[in-house]
Amino acid sequence: MEYSGIGKGAFVKDIPVYKVEMKDSEDEKELFSDFVTYNPDYIVFTSSLTFKTFSELARKFGMEKKIFEVLEHAKIAAIGDLTACRNHLRSSHESGFGCGEKHF
Repeated sequence: MEYSGIGKGAFVKDIPVYKVEMKDSEDEKELFSDFVTYNPDYIVFTSSLTFKTFSELARKFGMEKKIFEVLEHAKIAAIGDLTACRNHLRSSHESGFGCGEKHF
C-alpha cells in the first residue's frame, strides 16, 4: 500500500515485515500448561496483538481461568503506552491502575 501527499512532500510505503499466525497445536497447549506451572513473577507483552493472541489461546485451550490466576499475581510489563492501555481494557481482571500510568 502506498500513500503520497502525506505531510510536506512525504512519500510513505507500507512494507509488511511479518505475518502473525496463531498456532493451537498440542505443543502450544503444553507451553501454556508449563506457563501455569512455572507461575512467573513478571510477564512482558510486546504488543496489544500478543496479548490478544495470548488471551484467545488461553480460552481456546480451556485454560483461561488458570492463566488469569497467574496474571493476577504477576507484574505485567507492556512495551508502549498503547499496548499497556489496550491490555488494561481487554483484560478480564482489574489491574488496579489506569492507562498511561508508569509502574517500574
